[in-house]
Amino acid sequence: MFRLILIWVACCILILSACDSNKSKQSIPPNLLQPEQMKAILVDIHLAKGAKMNGILPTSLSQHPDSLLLAITKDHQTDTVVFRKSYAFYVSHPVIFAEIYAGVVDALKME
Repeated sequence: MFRLILIWVACCILILSACDSNKSKQSIPPNLLQPEQMKAILVDIHLAKGAKMNGILPTSLSQHPDSLLLAITKDHQTDTVVFRKSYAFYVSHPVIFAEIYAGVVDALKME
């Protein structure tokens, strides 16, 4: 019984250390979008997808799947390659990604 409790405590400690907020403060590689930039682009992507679903997106942007992302990244002075690399990085760092998406949700609530 004691071993079972010890294993349970060890698992809890591992889980809590994996969710440590200090890990979310780790440095983002300089060749990627910073969290605030990523949040702003994701907000625009969600707004554009909503506009597309409601039929109010210009035809030129709704005809080609990548044209929307290209227009949004260009508007944010970056490109789709950097966005995709940044997205892959943040997906592999779920604590940071969750913080970014919390900001996206908050921004969309205000829209």
